[in-house]
Amino acid sequence: MKKPTKSLTQAPALAFNSLGHGLAVQHKIGSIADRLSRITHFTLAECKALIHLHHNLEVASGGPMDRMRMREVLHIIFQITDEVMLDLAFRAFDKDLDGHVNEGEWVQGLSTMMRGTTDELSDWCYYIYDINGDGGLAREELSHCLKGCIYPGYGVDDDEIEECERDIVEIAMKKLDVDLDGQITIGDFRKACKKEPLLLVSVGPCLPPMKSCAAFQSLVTDKYRVYSGPLGRNPKNSRRAQGQYRLSPSQMVSMVPSSTMTEMSELHSVPSTLHSIL
Repeated sequence: MKKPTKSLTQAPALAFNSLGHGLAVQHKIGSIADRLSRITHFTLAECKALIHLHHNLEVASGGPMDRMRMREVLHIIFQITDEVMLDLAFRAFDKDLDGHVNEGEWVQGLSTMMRGTTDELSDWCYYIYDINGDGGLAREELSHCLKGCIYPGYGVDDDEIEECERDIVEIAMKKLDVDLDGQITIGDFRKACKKEPLLLVSVGPCLPPMKSCAAFQSLVTDKYRVYSGPLGRNPKNSRRAQGQYRLSPSQMVSMVPSSTMTEMSELHSVPSTLHSIL
């Protein structure tokens, strides 16, 4: 994944206890939201709502959004439950590696994760899978990401599970190593994912299900856009890509299991204007 530029990551951070309702504060939020709306797939109004949501999550936890709080958000709201993927996804959000996710990183990460193009998602997933950051995926990294992908069952011993995991690693290498040099580069990964988008999550469940994205986006927008591809946006100017097929928030929320909505409603820090949607 390309190293983000300064304009993408260094939006002025708001102290978690500094937000209020004064004109100066609202102007500051509007300025940050305007800048983020220019570099993400969210509108100005959506960016403002996401900034307020980020602030309230910080207030609820009593401090900046650290690794544990972000893990809760990814687990409860976005249904990313794999322990390895949770930590790696947090690292993808925390671009400046300061140990917490500020509002700029929050909005940009959500933009890529939920509305990114196939190329953007390829870079996002590759950055997550590239554990040592050397720009290449080796078998060891695939093994680490795929560890635990086979659930033990009755009559299945540990040796059989390990053998199945090794087989899956080899299948992933065969699918993703386009030039067959024993190393999966970012170029290999992009080519493979363009040909077969489902390969984006072939190394680990680092992207949220569509239903979870739909429920979350219903909190910050009046109408949820249905994108054309199963993973990633279709850049072509088709009717669906232009957002002419839309569902209302109530329709989106109705698609989500009641247990998930209950967990989301427990995040009492959601702004009252957004919480009413639930």
